[in-house]
Amino acid sequence: MNQNSSSQTYDAVAVIYDRSRFRTIRGRFFSILRNRILDRLAMELPSSGKVFDLACGTGLMSAWLIKKNYQTTSGDLSR
Repeated sequence: MNQNSSSQTYDAVAVIYDRSRFRTIRGRFFSILRNRILDRLAMELPSSGKVFDLACGTGLMSAWLIKKNYQTTSGDLSR
């Protein structure tokens, strides 16, 4: 499997994983809590800049950072 194919497969699985994980009551609570923490963190950070999101998992926090105008580099050692 080439790199592009692996990335596309991972992206597709990540979407399914996130949808199933955050539809439960526990998942929705976690999502609300995560967003509150990130919004509070944003008040302490400069309005833009470069950020490394290590152990990014499915990239939810990276997506949030990108929407807040941060240049984001993400990485994860998923197996």
